[in-house]
Amino acid sequence: MSKKIIASILMLCMVSSLLCSCDNKKESTSSQQGVEQTGFAYEDPLSVLDASQSKDKYRNVYELLLYTYCDSNGDGIGDIQGLISKLDYLNDGDPNSGDDLGVDAIWLLPFTQANSYHKYDTLDYYTVDAEYGTMEDFKELNEQCEKRGIKIIMDLALNHISSQHELFKKMCEEVAQGNTEGYAQMFSLVNSEDKPPYFAGVPDAENWWYECNFMPSFPELNLSSQMTRDEIEKIVKHWTEAGVDGFRLDGLKYYTSVNKDSTDKTDSVEFLSWLEQTAQKYNPDVYFVGELWDSSTNIRNHYESGIDSLFNFDGAGSTGKFANAIQTNNVFKLLSSMQRFQDTVLERNEEYIDALFLSNHDQVRIGTSLKESQQRKIAAALYMLTPGNSFIYYGEELGMAGSIPTQDASFRTAMIWRDSDDSDRTDPPPGYEVENIPDEGSVEKQLANENSILNFYRRLIKLKSINPEIARGRITNVISFDDGRQAAYVIEYNGVKKIVLFNISKDEVQLSLPDGTLGDIMLYGDLYAMNTSDSDKLDINGNQITMPGCSVIILGEKQ
Repeated sequence: MSKKIIASILMLCMVSSLLCSCDNKKESTSSQQGVEQTGFAYEDPLSVLDASQSKDKYRNVYELLLYTYCDSNGDGIGDIQGLISKLDYLNDGDPNSGDDLGVDAIWLLPFTQANSYHKYDTLDYYTVDAEYGTMEDFKELNEQCEKRGIKIIMDLALNHISSQHELFKKMCEEVAQGNTEGYAQMFSLVNSEDKPPYFAGVPDAENWWYECNFMPSFPELNLSSQMTRDEIEKIVKHWTEAGVDGFRLDGLKYYTSVNKDSTDKTDSVEFLSWLEQTAQKYNPDVYFVGELWDSSTNIRNHYESGIDSLFNFDGAGSTGKFANAIQTNNVFKLLSSMQRFQDTVLERNEEYIDALFLSNHDQVRIGTSLKESQQRKIAAALYMLTPGNSFIYYGEELGMAGSIPTQDASFRTAMIWRDSDDSDRTDPPPGYEVENIPDEGSVEKQLANENSILNFYRRLIKLKSINPEIARGRITNVISFDDGRQAAYVIEYNGVKKIVLFNISKDEVQLSLPDGTLGDIMLYGDLYAMNTSDSDKLDINGNQITMPGCSVIILGEKQ
């Protein structure tokens, strides 16, 4: 054989080998819009995509009780200075640092002067309770939050006050003297020979009764009264000027108080509309979220007021839709339900922002019913990757559990910062029976474990910041597969489409997206509830997706 022929054969072999190598090699290119899939090679979206701080009302909100969050002075009671010391844990001001939880709003449970640890029995709406600090402390908190892009949402109980409040005392004095035209206008009163249900007697005033839906020490205000509304406007003005960015409204179900001059009740939809318009005089961008613990029908109807948000109670708790999807292995049913709810609310309020949560200070913590770490993680992904605002109850990011259903104080025990020598840790609240101890350990321990629920939350929140369309968009379709344990949202916002694809089973699955769902597919985010190393099992080949068990991915088009 001639040397030329041999050389030609060798050259053909080299070319063939090179071509085979190129065919088998997994390549990726990245851009600011996503991780491009061209012969898939995994690249962490957090390493190539930038997050930005929210400039609007869409936020990841962290609910906390100052009393049990962080103690700065060793008296066993949490306080404002303790919270200030933990702001870098919540948000260090850099959305791309990866060193914080990443929340950009805090909802402070009541902190004004009161008799109880929970502060819902308001004695004075204008002052910080001395157990928590001073107005100077609050001013410092506001300044530090502003530096980090954190908004402050104040819990405001307007439906009732303390029976020790000066306004109530003055009302009782006047009514006992036969005067029902003064402070009596501010309260829900009736004149009757028989005591109505949920009413108590006005002292020394025969046949006069005041409404108290919770207990006699919580008299209800008459929210139809102009005198009451004038006082509420002063309160809102005071705290807005002090730096509060929004208000969580307690007990909307009880806003329908009785007017003493008739059997008419307050129109709570009208009141909410008045309140929002009034607050906007002092801050045009003020945010309101209301607690209406009632049927989804009543919640939908109250969106006609124009309120920004109402808590979506159908999704929350041990029997709520998010936990139920995991317990029944049917995520498609959940996503379809969320789209139906969205569509009915949009008919009433096109600007609404859903308020989504797993549990709060009045409920057994979600970690009690979802006992496995991957269940808690998937539940977090399900609610936080549904359009709207996410509300995280403090300690939920640790998997805190152990509550007693009839024991409110046991829902509100101390945040666990360290496993030993935890000088920041507060005492439990009065009346507690069981502390909420996280299975996976303290903040300190979980930060060191890449597979902890805390680190899952941190990644989840940063992925939301990278993909702002998810919170702000609308669900335009829900994609089903052969197994109800896999399903996907199609979310669109300002012409941008994102797919949030869930696999809540523990098994690796191969899925095929419907033709035309997306063009050139990009990976915008991924989460693994069992092990972060499962990213090695992810594969994307056009519309063909291989997903590890208990995982979530976010897909979009190349921009």
